[in-house]
Amino acid sequence: MSSENMTRFAKLKKVALPQDPAMRTLSLATLIRTFGNGLLATVEIIYFTFFVGLSPSKVALGLSIAGGMSLLVSVPAGHIADRFGPRDIASISFVVEGALLAEHWYCTGHGVRWICASY
Repeated sequence: MSSENMTRFAKLKKVALPQDPAMRTLSLATLIRTFGNGLLATVEIIYFTFFVGLSPSKVALGLSIAGGMSLLVSVPAGHIADRFGPRDIASISFVVEGALLAEHWYCTGHGVRWICASY
């Protein structure tokens, strides 16, 4: 690489990566979560239609319910994060989100399928 490209890369690295190690760790965790959510969004409909046995319209309804619930929870979660600190709340939300995604393996009954689809 030429020195001009290295300088451009160094500038980009300086701007893109936070200097604080805690912020760098939180940014990495957010990047991993966002990447995982993108993968989940692309595979989720296939999983629930072919493996769980729900129709695409039922999966869409469940995902719509989940989206509405996340909109309802976002404002109270923001107030809780303001009170207790964003790092603690983000850590707790990562653990809870991981547990909710892990429970997809246990979707067997018809009633449980609705709960799984609308986590």
